[in-house]
Amino acid sequence: MLNIILFLVALISLDTGFGKNTAINSLFVPLIAQFLYYILSKTFYLIYARNSVDTYWTIDRRLFEDGWFNSIFWIVSILLFLLVL
Repeated sequence: MLNIILFLVALISLDTGFGKNTAINSLFVPLIAQFLYYILSKTFYLIYARNSVDTYWTIDRRLFEDGWFNSIFWIVSILLFLLVL
């Protein structure tokens, strides 16, 4: 809900001309990142038939796959944030 509010604030700011070329553009990122996480999470579930867990530093192959999922999400989110700014 908070991400939707931030997205609407950014949209209204850009529509009124208040937020042009400022950090207000970054308020779009949380909702987009949440949507991206949802898509990646559903894809992970379809591939491995289980939910991912939050770990990366392990030798277990199943948790290593979870780590790749988490890494891909964070890399794409950071790139998304940099593109918006």
